[in-house]
Amino acid sequence: MSEALIVECVKGLIPSLDPEQIKSEAKLKDELGIDSLKMVELLVNLEERFNIMFDESDLDPGLLGSVQDLENLVNRYVK
Repeated sequence: MSEALIVECVKGLIPSLDPEQIKSEAKLKDELGIDSLKMVELLVNLEERFNIMFDESDLDPGLLGSVQDLENLVNRYVK
């Protein structure tokens, strides 16, 4: 469930991306071009989309390197 919504959020942030590029293993920075500012926007969008609030300790950029990492993070908060 969350995978499709995460892909939608990434696509909304970078409309030029082909949805086929946004796979679980895709690297956010290197493959999708998500810089630190876009990452903040993406995390805020995910919080709003899923009606959740991430704990500050979960927002370490070093731990959020791929689409799968975002999925795992969202799934920890979605009940």
